[in-house]
Amino acid sequence: MSASQSSMSGAGEPGMRTVVWFRRDLRVEDNPALAAAARTAGEVVPAYVWAPEEDGPYYPGRVSRWWLSQSLKHLDASLRRLGAGRLVTRRSNDAVVALLDLVRSTGATHLFFNHLYDPLSLVRDHRVKEQLTAEGISVQSFNADVLYEPWEVLDDDGCPFTMFAPFWNRCLCMPDPAAPLLPPKRINSGDLSRCPWDELIFEDESERGSNALLARAWSPGWQNADKALTAFLNGPLMDYSVNRKKADSASTSLLSPYLHFGELSVRKVFHQVRMKQLMWSNDGNHAGEESCTLFLRSIGLREYSRYLTFNHPCSHEKPLLSHLRFFPWVVNEVYFKVWRQGRTGYPLVDAGMRELWATGWVHDRIRVVVSSFFVKVLQLPWRWGMKYFWDTLLDADLESDALGWQYISGSLPDGRELDRIDNPQFEGYKFDPHGEYVRRWLPELARLPTEWIHHPWDAPESVLQAAGVELGSNYPRPIVELDAANSRLQDALSEMWELEAASRAAMENGMEEGLGDSTDEPPIDFPQELRMEVDRQPVQPAIHTPAVAGRRREDQMVPSVTSSFIRAETELTADFGNTSEDSRPEVPSNIHLQARVEREETVDGGTGNTVRMNGNHQQQNLQNNMHRVLGIAPSVSEASSSWTGREGGVVPVWSPPAASVHSDPYAADEADISRQQGGKWIISVVCPDLIVFGDVIVNIEGCSQFGRHRTYLLSVRTQREHLGSHINNQYNTCFWMLVKSGKSEQELQIALKGTFAKDKNELLAQQFQINYDDEPAMFRKGCSVYREKVETAVKIDDYGEPIKRLRLQVTTAHVDIIGPEFWKNHQQILREGNFLRWFVKKSGINHIFCPCNWIVVRIKACQFDQ
Repeated sequence: MSASQSSMSGAGEPGMRTVVWFRRDLRVEDNPALAAAARTAGEVVPAYVWAPEEDGPYYPGRVSRWWLSQSLKHLDASLRRLGAGRLVTRRSNDAVVALLDLVRSTGATHLFFNHLYDPLSLVRDHRVKEQLTAEGISVQSFNADVLYEPWEVLDDDGCPFTMFAPFWNRCLCMPDPAAPLLPPKRINSGDLSRCPWDELIFEDESERGSNALLARAWSPGWQNADKALTAFLNGPLMDYSVNRKKADSASTSLLSPYLHFGELSVRKVFHQVRMKQLMWSNDGNHAGEESCTLFLRSIGLREYSRYLTFNHPCSHEKPLLSHLRFFPWVVNEVYFKVWRQGRTGYPLVDAGMRELWATGWVHDRIRVVVSSFFVKVLQLPWRWGMKYFWDTLLDADLESDALGWQYISGSLPDGRELDRIDNPQFEGYKFDPHGEYVRRWLPELARLPTEWIHHPWDAPESVLQAAGVELGSNYPRPIVELDAANSRLQDALSEMWELEAASRAAMENGMEEGLGDSTDEPPIDFPQELRMEVDRQPVQPAIHTPAVAGRRREDQMVPSVTSSFIRAETELTADFGNTSEDSRPEVPSNIHLQARVEREETVDGGTGNTVRMNGNHQQQNLQNNMHRVLGIAPSVSEASSSWTGREGGVVPVWSPPAASVHSDPYAADEADISRQQGGKWIISVVCPDLIVFGDVIVNIEGCSQFGRHRTYLLSVRTQREHLGSHINNQYNTCFWMLVKSGKSEQELQIALKGTFAKDKNELLAQQFQINYDDEPAMFRKGCSVYREKVETAVKIDDYGEPIKRLRLQVTTAHVDIIGPEFWKNHQQILREGNFLRWFVKKSGINHIFCPCNWIVVRIKACQFDQ
């Protein structure tokens, strides 16, 4: 044994041979399994097993396979330079069988590998340890993919975190992860001439042309990953906080493919960014320091995706919030095809989807836009979108994809609200303000002015003609109107909550499985386009046949500039390959996005392959069961807002249920804010400057008067039309003062008829010496009651210090809610669908309030009557 080899021996056994099983750790730097094997006194056999059939539907896509092939070549060259001979590659249907055969053929006594955390790998790793240990092989695994092992990060009660923010805060409070390991100085593999290996073929002839274009933009391999990290640290990182929202690849790190394939160590990224952060902090560079914080947060999200998948292995198949099992997803393969091909009629969405297909990569902000459109506007099953991302992304990562799509679909405790539709037009001006991103990927819109680039359907006819845009011909009209999509989404949410509540009620009445409970049911099948046809025979190295590849590419091909598109009126039944014969109808020049006449959208009809889950038959059965079990009339008109009895009071069945591991955050509020008198539910607000609203039922968009107080309960949809009533405060003050002076009601009306604000000010000043503008805001603006996030102490830690969290609390404000400033600062009130059930209780079983946000406005009739 040479001196250099003996210096690496460590505590190993002379003569031992170790197989190092590479997977998503394709690097020689900071590779714990490789480093541990190199420290032994024996020989090291680096191996890679290609067994994609084990992944089931998550067979790697074309661009992902291209990256893998290039990365393996780079790793093989690096290992050869270290003296390891070649990387032993095996093609098999079963990785465990291949590893057993490799261990026997090489006479290895040890197997080292690094952890993975996706559910498929967790099952495979358990089998490897179980079967190889039974053969007398020593198996050891190491952490090379995360900063902290999932079982190391727990809350104060020793339980896994269920939300990202507390998880990441805990990680930042833990000791820094171990420093990255240097590459081994030398690796001895011994004689591998008798060790069989397979030539891996990751692409067929028909794919090589497309893959050749990828090599112009990307350079796989761990050494290239190190160069990319250095370039990012010395360049874009400084302005990351400012540029990260731009739909331009130059503003991001572009490190995600390197991190996924393990060519770049996450520990190395963390430590180097931390060093930059400390350096900029010492220099007083607050912008750079903030950029580092935000970038580390993105690393934290990657960390959390592994953490979530480890603790919830079914997160790639089932929503983490149980009530979303009942959401009636629209199974529409026509919508799915249009979305894939970038032909939705919404420029930012289409540009993102075409970039994805052409390059295998898309900005994370655009990923949010296209996935949000997929889930909330088209209401397609989120697993379809996740699977398509898996098929087309260079950095396709099951853990990160599951986290992202669960977040967008509202399936996480801290995910986006499912009822909030992101307008692609507004998102376009936010992430692509000059329209350059859209022009790059939608050349048919390249000549449109920036004013219309994100909503060409609103452009005047003359502008469209000058730009060469013919809606319905060379660029499609919107496949779905946003207003119609929002209405359909609210109906779907109502149906979801009804199904969930009925299921829960049925279980409480002895029906163990509940109504419509799909816990153990298989998820919605993937469309045929997402089912990869592969040859499962280990003797056949090809990934799939050219015919299959060609069939998939033809279906997913991005249309050219001259491609024809369907008319909006026939979008659900037309053949997308046919050319439209219809001329473009006249488009009014003054049309507005929110003012357009809604086109009737029929999702449940019009196509043979469009099915809304839990359809009419099940809906009727649900209503009948609700009528039988809960005493609710099975009225179709009231299906979206029916009420059901529940512990803690009467609440709408579409109210979000509390998660099983958390307490109901609204329970205390309901107990404090609402009370029942004489069989009627009334509004009662605990507030020092507001009287109890009394035994009064407030009608929707109406006004009930009692005493000299006026109470308004307005839906968000009508607030801007009705809240001008604040001016009544000044009128009522004048009215009351004149009443006290002895004038009759008729005289008062004549005296105040036709007066303006300045006239009333003069009346109060001259006759009663009152300067109305100097009065407290409560008397001039009234009282607006709403919920606001307030930092609240929720418990006491071990040191007696309060632990504070943001919680929704009742807030009373004396402000002018007509002006834009209030709505700018309280945008959460405008989010339709987040109905705060503690605000309003119903007056009777047949009186239903609409599921939308509410704000209670109380207007003082007179300053003297507090």
